[in-house]
Amino acid sequence: MRQTIHQGDVILEPIKEIPKGAKFLRKNIIVVGEITGHAHEIQDAEIYEKDNVLYVRVIEKNPMTHPDHPATKVAEKGDRRVRIQMEYFPSGERQVKD
Repeated sequence: MRQTIHQGDVILEPIKEIPKGAKFLRKNIIVVGEITGHAHEIQDAEIYEKDNVLYVRVIEKNPMTHPDHPATKVAEKGDRRVRIQMEYFPSGERQVKD
């Protein structure tokens, strides 16, 4: 069973499939940190986008890696939606900066 994977500000939630019409963006690099420029990545993965939402297709199981965080559990083959953790303040919310 595929699990939700969390590393730093990046959360990967299992989904049944990537939406039809999603555009292929790149391989392996999921997102790049706004502060450090370091990448969250999974080897043997494809990154897609539709309606400003990122999706990951894991082709071969591998952990998500990042130079500033420990590697995650192995991401099983399958599709996932990418979510960026939010911080909440009385004045509003913002994305966590990594």
